[in-house]
Amino acid sequence: MKKKLWHVCIILYVLLSVFITTCLLMYNEYNVTEFGNKILVMVENDTTGEFQKGDLIIATKNKDYKKDDYVFYYISREKNYFINYGLIESEKNDAVVINSDVIDKKEVIGTTKNAIVIPTVGSILSLLESKWGYLCVIILPILIAFLYEVYSIARELKGKK
Repeated sequence: MKKKLWHVCIILYVLLSVFITTCLLMYNEYNVTEFGNKILVMVENDTTGEFQKGDLIIATKNKDYKKDDYVFYYISREKNYFINYGLIESEKNDAVVINSDVIDKKEVIGTTKNAIVIPTVGSILSLLESKWGYLCVIILPILIAFLYEVYSIARELKGKK
């Protein structure tokens, strides 16, 4: 029974490691995880709307938005990009006005109607994708397992002499 539980833990750890590594490899030019037309948005601050700090939002990229739609969009601050959401007030040529800011249409992700919200998972994913989180949860256990295997092989070879 203990051996079976141990195998299940290892399988879960491997799946988690593969998922986190894939999320990091799928970063787009805005440093946000993007799987095809799905974008993983982690809510990092308290908002006054329907999303809470720590939520994971799976937003679908689309261009089917119009005036009075709530949309997700990229904003730039000091060479860093963040995702915000707001109401489209009007449209102008290649831009839209959202929350009184003029945003290029290519920086609009999609509407909030199609979004899937998963509470608290955003905080966990954000922690695991951080450099210290990835180091502690993924790299160090793999390094320890590798060193243990090298030690076991060395001990076995020493015993055969």
